[in-house]
Amino acid sequence: MIETIKDFYAGACDTAKLFDEFVAKHGLSEIAKADHLCYKCDSSKVFLAMREFLEANSKWSYTSPIAGRRISVIRLNEPITTSLGDISIIELSDQKPDGSQTNRFDHIEIYSTSGDYEGLAQHLKDRGLNVNEVVRPHHTTYDVRVTDTFIVRLTEGPLADKIREEQTN
Repeated sequence: MIETIKDFYAGACDTAKLFDEFVAKHGLSEIAKADHLCYKCDSSKVFLAMREFLEANSKWSYTSPIAGRRISVIRLNEPITTSLGDISIIELSDQKPDGSQTNRFDHIEIYSTSGDYEGLAQHLKDRGLNVNEVVRPHHTTYDVRVTDTFIVRLTEGPLADKIREEQTN
């Protein structure tokens, strides 16, 4: 159970190691950049406790209701280092209305450094990976399952840019 910022960073570093192995194995180091790390919570109690200690160690945070639950995007003071660049943005997800989430580091989102979203997906397909397009009302992605509980998610660009656009419109 993650109860402190130290616990969070320990788990995030373990997740980053798994991610880095995937990046090396599938030749992503020159064509993609890491954007953010998502942690899913199994209850609102966990969500609120984690949001409190993450925000206490952050530059800014933004919380919005998405798909029937709260999602907080938090920019940490100290990044998590990966082979595709430092990750400073954490997406913290409250429990879904259907109660299906467990506490876990769920995914790291990446985007193409050339802006070629479809090309990045094709690169992974060409390497024999199962790349699934996931259409959601707020965000369509390509997902690659790395383990039973961890996904590398391809997106069109940085999450912080999407938030800035949303706030200015």
